[in-house]
Amino acid sequence: MKKYYFIINPLASSGKAAVVWRDCKNYLDRQSIEYEAFMTSYAGHAAELAAKLTGSEERTREKTIVVIGGDGTLGDVINGINISAMVTLGFIPAGSGNDFARSTGISRRPIARLKQIIRQRKVAWLDYGVISYIQGQLRQCRFMVSSGMGLDAGICEGVQISPMKSVFNRLHMGRLVYITVGLQRIFTEKPVSVQLTLDGVRTIHLDWVRYISIHVQPREGGGFQMAPNAECQDGQFDLCIVTCRHRLALIKVMFAALFGRHIKMREVHIMQCVTASFKAEQKVCVHADGEICGHLNEFNVLCERRKLKMIL
Repeated sequence: MKKYYFIINPLASSGKAAVVWRDCKNYLDRQSIEYEAFMTSYAGHAAELAAKLTGSEERTREKTIVVIGGDGTLGDVINGINISAMVTLGFIPAGSGNDFARSTGISRRPIARLKQIIRQRKVAWLDYGVISYIQGQLRQCRFMVSSGMGLDAGICEGVQISPMKSVFNRLHMGRLVYITVGLQRIFTEKPVSVQLTLDGVRTIHLDWVRYISIHVQPREGGGFQMAPNAECQDGQFDLCIVTCRHRLALIKVMFAALFGRHIKMREVHIMQCVTASFKAEQKVCVHADGEICGHLNEFNVLCERRKLKMIL
């Protein structure tokens, strides 16, 4: 009988993930499905668990790892697994944003999603991104949904520390915390000049950059369609670059992005690439899947094409 390995972040979405796991566990027990569950207890624990499950001799054993939590928990697991291991990933969304689920169309109903994972009728090889930067030493981080700099990352930073997050999560209105923090950050984040090099051959100098978001998946920030045409199997990023002098124009762009209607606005530039290098005139906030990498002057991104086997 097939065995499933679960990595659960019980604190995701203010405890929602713990409830989701309780319901999933009851279903697994009723169906006599074999499983082993691991609860995360600190930042980075999910990555450590994934590394242990796919490391050394374990990498040659075919297994299915199911993640229960938010996009950040999924990102931790992606960073921990041995990419060369014989592993298939499943994901049951239980976060506040759930952008991976929104982008891929997987069910956000826990038991329905669990049944999809057990049936494994739709399995695909997906792209992921890698961000590289210097912070004392060379650091690298994989991301499944998006990375970004400027206001894009500043909002992620603000959401992480916002006392409103738990309130909105309990009301099942996670997107509102992104909108609220976004409106606050619009009036504090300053534009920067950025030198952008695409695929090592095309260099562009940009002024008045408010944010640059780098997408494997089309949505981020609780459903904002920043790159509505991004595809997770085409081996390239969709970049959404917003440049404008005035905050009112930026507010219009942000609200239009809720519905993906911003891409034809003059302040918005959509570009595609496999690799990109960024050099900002001053340090700016940078994130990967909503987790803050730091405030950086320079960083690089690379799209790895169809390297991750996942149940959709």
